[in-house]
Amino acid sequence: MNPFWMVFANVGGVAAFFGGIALLVWMDHRAKHRRREFEHVERMKAIELGRPLEDATVARYKALGAIGVAVPIVAFSAGLLGSVMALGINEPMWKAVAFCINWVVCGAVPAAVVPIVLQRMKDHPPDPDAEE
Repeated sequence: MNPFWMVFANVGGVAAFFGGIALLVWMDHRAKHRRREFEHVERMKAIELGRPLEDATVARYKALGAIGVAVPIVAFSAGLLGSVMALGINEPMWKAVAFCINWVVCGAVPAAVVPIVLQRMKDHPPDPDAEE
């Protein structure tokens, strides 16, 4: 194959890849903008009807809950991926070292983050008057 066409194909492939990413980012931006508009309309309607709004403590608990759930899932998924990659090491001693380092790190991260999240949730208990 002519080197020109190989370069042209590679450049075209890279351009298509980044163009696809740019298209997805634009679509995500548009969807988030539309969602923010709907949330604004919903908040305005709730204010008009005198309904309580989701306040900062509820949003804080949602964020802390998401962190408390996502960090262990991601850490253990990374641990599984690291274990699969460590299986490719031929030397048994280095394989054992890779497994140990992998699981110590992937176990220490959730062991450190989850108690912090739970402590933060205990520091600011929800307001019982805020619930319906």
